[in-house]
Amino acid sequence: MQVAKHQAIDALRHARMAARKAPELERWAARAEATSTAGRSHATRVESGAEADDGAPADDVLRLMFLCCHPALPRESRVALTLKSVAGFHVAEIARAFLVDEKAIRQRLVRAKRMLRDLAAPFVLPRPRELTRRLDAVQDVLYLLFTEGYAATRGDALVRPDLACEAIRLAELLAARADFATPRLHALLALMHLQAARLPARTDELGKLRRLAEQDRARHDCAALRRGHFHRARAMAGDELSAWHAQAGIAGVHASAQSPAATDWSQIVWWYDRLLEQHDSPVAALNRAIAIGHVDGPAAALRELDALLPAARGEFLARLGRTSEARAEFARAAKLAANAPQRRWLERRAAAI
Repeated sequence: MQVAKHQAIDALRHARMAARKAPELERWAARAEATSTAGRSHATRVESGAEADDGAPADDVLRLMFLCCHPALPRESRVALTLKSVAGFHVAEIARAFLVDEKAIRQRLVRAKRMLRDLAAPFVLPRPRELTRRLDAVQDVLYLLFTEGYAATRGDALVRPDLACEAIRLAELLAARADFATPRLHALLALMHLQAARLPARTDELGKLRRLAEQDRARHDCAALRRGHFHRARAMAGDELSAWHAQAGIAGVHASAQSPAATDWSQIVWWYDRLLEQHDSPVAALNRAIAIGHVDGPAAALRELDALLPAARGEFLARLGRTSEARAEFARAAKLAANAPQRRWLERRAAAI
């Protein structure tokens, strides 16, 4: 807006507007600048996450998320509807987030809309003290928004930093409010900051995926690491151990290691055990198996991977020298990959073996 004001003044001057118009416009710009300066403290308060006059979040995107996360809906339906309506996710991206097929997500969205219509649910924000009933679902939305930014489901880009940064921005606004700043929210922010700190090292200059052992840890974002450790300390203030606490613990171990060889894989296995106690996720089970491979060797990992993803099987088969089996697993994984950079990496891995 300020740049536009200056350009407008210059354009009018160059056009040799009437002498009385130029001073009038300059006085208007000065008044606008004075108003902007006077309101700067208010803007800072809003951007820091303080509530608007009605007690609701000041940020428009957050207000929409709280609107969509209607308590009349089942929690997963709330999250799916918000991802579709506010975040603009494609059905395939939502399906990947929930580890279900696209047909199931379409049906879930239809049922959610029908339920809201049948209930004639008012599409208005509740009173401030009732917003906390919707907070968990909003946090789930922000987590999945960040996850899509960290590892994109579709397209040619492996990483979408815009989504990851927006998720962090919105979560920080929530944490700035005392009534929202729970240990669970701080754990989520710790996870997002610690993972985001590693984003610059995940890909090379051409956007190609780098394996963990190939990543240059000097490229990690030190400011994001500091924010992650700050929020992790806040998360430990309560007596709750959520799935995000466990994931933040895993991210903290990776972020603290000075090199791949210095990574404390035994601690990572411990954190994955805590995560699986909270959330029986096949992705977490796969990652735990990989961590076990670093602790007890590839043979132990293969026993864990019998029912898991072929890409992980291929990695450990290659380390055991079983090249033909490894090549077949990577080729099968490449056919299943929906993300173009992942598919190309798997194809290159198969070709290298």
